[in-house]
Amino acid sequence: MQRVTCPDCGTAVGESHRPGCDVEVCTGCGDQRLACLLTTGGCETHDPVSAVWSGEWPGKAECRARGWYAVLVPGEGWRPCSVDTPRAREDLNRLAVFRQTGRDCLYEE
Repeated sequence: MQRVTCPDCGTAVGESHRPGCDVEVCTGCGDQRLACLLTTGGCETHDPVSAVWSGEWPGKAECRARGWYAVLVPGEGWRPCSVDTPRAREDLNRLAVFRQTGRDCLYEE
């Protein structure tokens, strides 16, 4: 779903997030920018121009490009699935683990 403004800081599409925005992603480490700032003081390689609000939650387009979707299974939690599975959503958890480890390993046993 495209949004005209960031749901947290209200910045418009194509503009940089405002300081303290909960949605902005650090382009240096891939974590939430606010958490990056609080834990490490912020990555020197962060590029606010590359982290502008696109109108879509960060990571969803990357999940679609990789074909990473998940569905919530009652009693089991989130499970990988195909795009055509009813109630499938972009698998942002899988993407977060991939960004942290460099491996697609969220669902490994």
